[in-house]
Amino acid sequence: MPRVVSTAQLARAEPQEMEPREGDVGSVRAARRLSAAREYGLSLRAAVAAHDEFGGRAARKPRELVEVQFIGCAPTLVARRTLTLLLARAAAGGQPGSPQRITKAEIRGSRRSNERISPLIDEVLSIRIQTAIISGRKRPAIAKTNIFEYIREEVGDEADAWIEYKLTTSCVNILMKSEVFAPINILILFNFKSRYALTLYERGCLLFGRRDPTWTVDLPTLRTALGVEPGRYKGWADLRINVLEAARREIEELVSSFSLSWTVIKSGGVVVAVELAFWAARDTHTAGPQKLGYVPQKLRFQPQKLG
Repeated sequence: MPRVVSTAQLARAEPQEMEPREGDVGSVRAARRLSAAREYGLSLRAAVAAHDEFGGRAARKPRELVEVQFIGCAPTLVARRTLTLLLARAAAGGQPGSPQRITKAEIRGSRRSNERISPLIDEVLSIRIQTAIISGRKRPAIAKTNIFEYIREEVGDEADAWIEYKLTTSCVNILMKSEVFAPINILILFNFKSRYALTLYERGCLLFGRRDPTWTVDLPTLRTALGVEPGRYKGWADLRINVLEAARREIEELVSSFSLSWTVIKSGGVVVAVELAFWAARDTHTAGPQKLGYVPQKLRFQPQKLG
């Protein structure tokens, strides 16, 4: 009799334990779709399974896109969560290289008007990223690329007006080949009030439950990753109070699967780096509702089911 493993167990497993076996999915429908994608990476297979089990409430974001470095101005809070939503939609069907569509209502969330959609689409379309790769002659290199080949917006102001888009080949390759992912709750994602908290939430989803759930980072790199504006919160005390502690309060309010703490690293009495730790809740099987599609009553946004 085939062993049945839930999507939650798939998400918790270590990378070396995640090789799919016959029957290792939570539903027959997911099994059929996953079997057609066996040549793809674990992240894409998990995204398909999560969509079948939880619909539009869950996403599986590849590690490469969680740890990505943005080129130029850091995306705003709304742009970051919209980017995650569009990537989730592309991965959910198992064919990220195909043209995708999503309604304006799904993007705008709890808002009733589409008036901010066009500026948001402009910002999302302009996002450029850089990732570490190996060059054609086997040397370390950096790839700089756009995420979207195009985004098309229907002119109508109706809630069901479409946004059509297509990912670039570079982004599609990441979605198809990635083997490690962050299990993200879309409903929680839409309720963060700062990009600092949202970014740390995604990083926490990637790391919590692992043998080493820490991220050691120097302060300049941390500021860049979180999108702290240049010249703002220059000192450690300001960064800790206005960014890390504020983000931790948001995470504690919305997330039950892990907690955020940190340890400072000093050189000559000055804080130069920080070790961020994302500790899983004590009982990961019962305290992981954000991975299982659980939604606290206080969360407002209910996106439509993908597909």
